[in-house]
Amino acid sequence: MKKNKNKNKSELSTKNRKELQELCKQYNIKGNITTENMVKCIDFAMMKKNFKQSWVELHKDALLITISFTALIMSIITLFYLLFRHNQ
Repeated sequence: MKKNKNKNKSELSTKNRKELQELCKQYNIKGNITTENMVKCIDFAMMKKNFKQSWVELHKDALLITISFTALIMSIITLFYLLFRHNQ
């Protein structure tokens, strides 16, 4: 992760202020800060986004199983509710 962080910072440091401000817009960062702070904030936002994406990728199977199981349980509950309601 540290290697990737350094890569992001070196790529960002080659961009001009206008390009950095465009990236700031994408990550909802104010563009009226120093260039150095823009680089730091964008780098942090990129790292945070990559972490979220990698967490989802790592846990994709478990998430799908959980969602499927929850849908199955809700379907069974609804079925029993309708059956017992209809019998009354």
